[in-house]
Amino acid sequence: MRTESAVIRLLPVLLVAAFVLLLPFTRLAEIPFSLLALSAPWLLWQQRARLANDPALRRCLRLLLWLAIAFCLPMLLSSIDSVAASKSWNQSLAALRFPLYAVSCLLLLRERWAFQLLLSLLALIIGFWVIDGLVQTVTGTSLLGFPANPSRLGGIFGDDIWFFGPILAMLSPLLLERLWPLRWRGWFMLGLLATMLVVVLAGMRAGWVLLPLLLLIYAWRYLQLAQTGQWRRLLFSAAVMAAILLIAASQSQLVQQRWQSSLVVLQADSDHLQIATTQRWMIWQTAVRMSTAHPINGVGVRAFSQAYPSYADADDPQLQHQDGKLRGARHAHLFLLEAFADCGGLGLLGLLAFMGLLLRSWQQADALARQQAMPYFLSLLLILFPLNTHYSLYGTFMSSLIWWLLALAISALHVKRT
Repeated sequence: MRTESAVIRLLPVLLVAAFVLLLPFTRLAEIPFSLLALSAPWLLWQQRARLANDPALRRCLRLLLWLAIAFCLPMLLSSIDSVAASKSWNQSLAALRFPLYAVSCLLLLRERWAFQLLLSLLALIIGFWVIDGLVQTVTGTSLLGFPANPSRLGGIFGDDIWFFGPILAMLSPLLLERLWPLRWRGWFMLGLLATMLVVVLAGMRAGWVLLPLLLLIYAWRYLQLAQTGQWRRLLFSAAVMAAILLIAASQSQLVQQRWQSSLVVLQADSDHLQIATTQRWMIWQTAVRMSTAHPINGVGVRAFSQAYPSYADADDPQLQHQDGKLRGARHAHLFLLEAFADCGGLGLLGLLAFMGLLLRSWQQADALARQQAMPYFLSLLLILFPLNTHYSLYGTFMSSLIWWLLALAISALHVKRT
């Protein structure tokens, strides 16, 4: 009976960790995610007595309700007159599983030991990604047998090479926060250096943009803890890490090519901006036109591709014939612009309210709760950083990842103290 009880207590932790474990393998990550989402109604009924006697838990559920309204309601409203109604309604209704997942996490992950175990498991997974990326760089084959792609370093993501670098950067706090409290600070420095090295060699600028932000966060935290006179040690460590990264980057032809194309932006004309942003400058211009033409509820969530030809220039390289129809870029590659184009002003306001609610929940938490929730809030900060090119906010991959982190962040803020 004790063994069975222990397994039941561990099961939610394992299901939550399984999402990241399966994230590189297309839709498999949806399995543990959906299992927990489907459990929410039963858990609410089972724990109805606790809900009646726990005001703090009810406040958390109200917070999740407001977050769900901010995120999901604009999606539903945009579907009413979407240019691709069927796709928009399917995406909008499927998004309702996100708050249900968060409710399940809130009700199941209630004790500190669960979060401590969870963070250790997640750190092992992300740490494996880093080691796997380094092995693939050196040997040409990852630990799971994925061959190195000549155009990008894909690591454990295999052929989905565009995900590896940025997603590793976004989820790096799950590893770094586990290393941070260790007695020997060198473990943290090694983890940070190895992670940054793999992100740089992956060759995706969406990952590179996050590295200065990551460094600033941990430099600030280090100086908060360090005694007087630690500036020189910090600067020396930063110089050593920068030298190693520069040496590694100088040996990568891909990194040099991407860097040279990025510098073209300094010439600041339309043609060079198009090159520097990897064809995204025209996408952003088209998205602005789309947004101004549909300022209230947008063209419809995930209908960007279908609406694109009506607002694009005739020479736009994104225009392609697919299944006998003219299509354009799949999304705007900027979260705020995507929310505005897909869901109009309602979507933009909803996304800003979503971020504001997360910030407020962090500000209202005490020091112990913040320490518990730090890895997940840092990852959310990196994902939602607005000055970066993004995957689709409303696509299954990114929206699931955001809500997975949100569920853990809110749950960690309100975990039991004993």
